[in-house]
Amino acid sequence: MNKHILIASVVLSFSSLKLLSQTMNVTRPDNSSVIADFAVGEFRKSDKMVDGKFYHSFASEYATLMADPQIPALPYFPRSVLISDDSLCQHQILYESYVDIPDIDIEAASGSVNTGKSGKIYHLDAFFPGDLVTFHDAQTCKSTGGEIKFELYPYQYNPVQHKLRIYKNLRLIIRMVNSSNVFTNR
Repeated sequence: MNKHILIASVVLSFSSLKLLSQTMNVTRPDNSSVIADFAVGEFRKSDKMVDGKFYHSFASEYATLMADPQIPALPYFPRSVLISDDSLCQHQILYESYVDIPDIDIEAASGSVNTGKSGKIYHLDAFFPGDLVTFHDAQTCKSTGGEIKFELYPYQYNPVQHKLRIYKNLRLIIRMVNSSNVFTNR
């Protein structure tokens, strides 16, 4: 049996498990880089009946959920880092491990799931949203006015396989192309 599925089965077998905490620790090993370490706590399944079917809802656990009514309402974690000027940067996202939760359906932001033509995401056999990190400037990790804004997506959902993937530990490394930049936290 796949190790990840076995772990997920053990996690699901304990109904008293709770999503404990998420932590993000931002460090600056030098003036030209920043590291954001993000950890997810334990998962607790929270069913909600929608249109006669049970869906998992993150609404009681998180304040920041994807709000588009046509997509799964997954939590995400926004953050910004201030730098001394407007420069290009490079980034790398790493993870230590993930857990797959099988046989789960995720509630959409609208409170129901639209699997028709307008609910295209529900017909894709891929993990959504796909990227573990996004930046506000989609082309590059370019700061705007000395601020780099990003979101982390440790929860990924495949609606065709009915599988939730949870990345337990993410590490985002941002390196400035111009090493004279100085980071500040926000």
